[in-house]
Amino acid sequence: MTGNPRQRNGWRRDPLSFANCRLVHRRCNRLKSDGTDAHARALLDREPQPPLTSLPFATLGL
Repeated sequence: MTGNPRQRNGWRRDPLSFANCRLVHRRCNRLKSDGTDAHARALLDREPQPPLTSLPFATLGL
């Protein structure tokens, strides 16, 4: 999903209003980004995967 919360959810509040603020962890903010809370929770619940650039170590048997 892209766009700001007002476009997605029909919020009519001022995005800079103090009433529209919640304290959260920096990591959670990065994960959530402009997605939904459910999407961020799904990212946290999945199993960690190695980076795509890593290759398994194998010998040639020489």
